[in-house]
Amino acid sequence: MAAARTTFADALAAARPYLRGEEDGCGDPALPALTAVLRAAGAGECWHKHGTFLAHLLEVYRILRLWGAPDAVARCGLYHSAYSNSYVNLAIFEPDVGRARVAAVVGDEAERLVHLFCVVPRQQLVHDDLLFHRAHTSQEGNNSAATRDEDIALVIPPVFDGCTKVLDAEDQKAARDLYWEAVCSDEEATDRSKVEELLRQSITKNPFVGEPRLVLAQMCLNTEMYEEAQEQAEEGLKLLLEWGSSWDKRMPWEGWVSWGRAMLTKAKEKDWPHTSFGILSLGLVK
Repeated sequence: MAAARTTFADALAAARPYLRGEEDGCGDPALPALTAVLRAAGAGECWHKHGTFLAHLLEVYRILRLWGAPDAVARCGLYHSAYSNSYVNLAIFEPDVGRARVAAVVGDEAERLVHLFCVVPRQQLVHDDLLFHRAHTSQEGNNSAATRDEDIALVIPPVFDGCTKVLDAEDQKAARDLYWEAVCSDEEATDRSKVEELLRQSITKNPFVGEPRLVLAQMCLNTEMYEEAQEQAEEGLKLLLEWGSSWDKRMPWEGWVSWGRAMLTKAKEKDWPHTSFGILSLGLVK
């Protein structure tokens, strides 16, 4: 089903349980028990990417929930590599002896999806089969195997304007480069208006991520342009809340959201500190 266009208030309300760490308020009453099993299996001790396996699993679960995924899909996200997969060795449950145990925890449908995700040879499937051999093949016919998960496929995330827009790959790279040039600029040595223009160009190239808008909001606060600061902060926050994950990985999603909300509060109050100690004192959100 298509995701309804959300307001900032709606997006914040949906994300608040995750921001507060309230597992019992995330839409699935079994979530505390589900995460307890992962912790007991050692997921919080395993390395994955730039953090722990448990943190990664919880982030995937959060994204799927904020995108409106049903229980089975969200639970699959929470356990999605628990049997390991073709890319990483993270078998905290052995598939030959652990499937019944996992199914008893997450449910049969979610466990089926977890197992499928783990056993599919993704490198071969994506790079050898799909990209080079079946990139232009259309599916014909209507059979139970093809339509079994139709209700899952019809869930549409809110990102990219409800998946109605396409971001060109070259625009995506240009937006990234413009943003990075802006955030790496020495404000003392660079004309502030140039940095502001870099951020505006980045937003034009890729209007679907929130961090460039939040950095622009901070620049507007520095020059006491409070109305635009509020507009940019609110839109940037809404995008971040819809994604459920940060685009600029220098800060975690929760950090970006908290900083954005602190700026939004000050923009509404039309009050912004102009000293380093004043900036350090910020933190309260309303």
